[in-house]
Amino acid sequence: TSELKPVGHGAMLLPWGLGYGAQLRTWVGTVLWMAGAALSLFSSPFWHAGHLLMVVHKSSLLKNVIRSVTLNGPSLLLTLVLATILVYLFTVVGYIFFAEDFVGTGDVSGVCTSLMDCFTFTMFKGMRAGGGLGDLLPATALQGRVLFDLSF
Repeated sequence: TSELKPVGHGAMLLPWGLGYGAQLRTWVGTVLWMAGAALSLFSSPFWHAGHLLMVVHKSSLLKNVIRSVTLNGPSLLLTLVLATILVYLFTVVGYIFFAEDFVGTGDVSGVCTSLMDCFTFTMFKGMRAGGGLGDLLPATALQGRVLFDLSF
């Protein structure tokens, strides 16, 4: 004969424990939203910006967008590393051959005084320029410089 064995206390609490985790997450989220609302009322209205994240919380489409970025995070990070390496290689070529073309604005005469300064200029100014470094550097007709500008 098969007898029913008593269920241990851990097995009885398992469904309640799973629901408790979801309830705790909802409760913590509610407390954080209320804290943000209180801070925005009593401290600064800039805390209201945090409540805009509720749009992401409510929209399944935006959750999929966030999920696609976070699931491919390592690939995106390696792409950023590759881009940084390529910009550094262009910086080395620019520093060796075209350092005098890297001119600053205002009272700064040159921005390629060191490789680090040249890399910083190339990374922050060159990546944001619409046409790359060619838009920022003075126009010259040197064949090497034209190739450098077009390949960046």
